[in-house]
Amino acid sequence: EETGRKFKLEGDIKLSYYPWLGLEVEGVTLGNAEGFGDAPFFHADAVALRIKTMPLLKKQYELDTLRLHGVEVNLTKNHEGVSNWDDLVAEKDADAKKQEPIQLAAVILGGVDIKDAHFIWVDQASGQTFRISDLNMSIGELRFGEPIDIKMNLKAESSQPAIKTDLRMQGTVSYNLDAETYAFNPIEVTAKLTGKNVPSGKADLKFNTGVVLNLKEETASVNELTLSVFGMLAKAQLNASSIKSERPKVEGDVSIVGEDLARLFKVAGIEPLASQLARLKDRSFDLQARLDADLERGNVAISDLKAKLIGASITGWVEASKVESDKPALRGRLQASGPDLPTLLQIVGQF
Repeated sequence: EETGRKFKLEGDIKLSYYPWLGLEVEGVTLGNAEGFGDAPFFHADAVALRIKTMPLLKKQYELDTLRLHGVEVNLTKNHEGVSNWDDLVAEKDADAKKQEPIQLAAVILGGVDIKDAHFIWVDQASGQTFRISDLNMSIGELRFGEPIDIKMNLKAESSQPAIKTDLRMQGTVSYNLDAETYAFNPIEVTAKLTGKNVPSGKADLKFNTGVVLNLKEETASVNELTLSVFGMLAKAQLNASSIKSERPKVEGDVSIVGEDLARLFKVAGIEPLASQLARLKDRSFDLQARLDADLERGNVAISDLKAKLIGASITGWVEASKVESDKPALRGRLQASGPDLPTLLQIVGQF
């Protein structure tokens, strides 16, 4: 009745009351929104959740490991831009918003166990399809004040660009509720990429960073971000403020170094420019810049720009204002010198 959709429980239902208040169900299916086909919006082979009964009397929540096995989620956006989850996230009534939130200090979670999950995203307007399969995730026991370990592996496939990946991620989360600080450090991601757009048919990706959030001061920092893929090494140090607003401020330094710009354009499917660049002798690139973005005012500035592209040298700065309005403005100064400025202008034109 709440969703207006078909809902089925096709397997066994197991209930327990003491010492654990628990529910285990099999064959859970929630139907799709009207006009989005017969494939279910959500299906799970098994869902299990248990919470200790006696601590509930003291408003304490001691949960067993949350299990989600054989999950399938189908997400679609049609040609009109309507998504098949819009009806599920509609505004709730004012009374629901006034409910007192559960304090994390009162929660103990035995962990999260997700096995063999599948997600499909289809954008009918652009024709893009994105699939995640064989997703397995384990999150260690959540006990107040203690760090949490997270591990995940999955397979993903994109139609635009045509790339497949086998990805693994691990990280540690720590927090201080009194100071309202949360740290995700380190976050380590490794992936093997394959596909017709991938040079030589395969490539390795490595990503490392640390993220610190301070909700009391509304700040965030991304520390020592490094991304290595396709012979390119990107590094960044970013800081953000007013992160609770819809338009935060972001500033930081970015550097990108690589040996073959044509390879990146080929992966992104930018033709015929990628093939044109492949004929050049010098395809290396080296870019360094300072970024300052005040999205509340709609201003974005790139300063201290120093770049070397296909044998050309570029210095300068660029400022954009009113970027979210109907009449954005752009001004700046770029100085370039090199053997092939027409091709350089084509490259700049992509951005």
